[in-house]
Amino acid sequence: MTESTQPSPIYDEIVEQRGDAVAEARNAAQAADRQVEAALGDLRNAGQDAGWFSRPIAGTDAASADGGPADSSPADAGPADPPAA
Repeated sequence: MTESTQPSPIYDEIVEQRGDAVAEARNAAQAADRQVEAALGDLRNAGQDAGWFSRPIAGTDAASADGGPADSSPADAGPADPPAA
């Protein structure tokens, strides 16, 4: 995002009176983005440590390519979908 270099007296007056809502929103969005990145990074690390990303997906040809069973048990299927609202 580019910032304007032109003077904006009306905007400047509003910022003086009420604060810079645009800057506050930008800062809040950046903080939220950092939190999401940190949480996803933690999840990726936990998933890699648990081997979530190295197991074949149940029901695919890749499941039997490594000598493992082609059909997986429900325990290998992962979390169930939440009930419909």
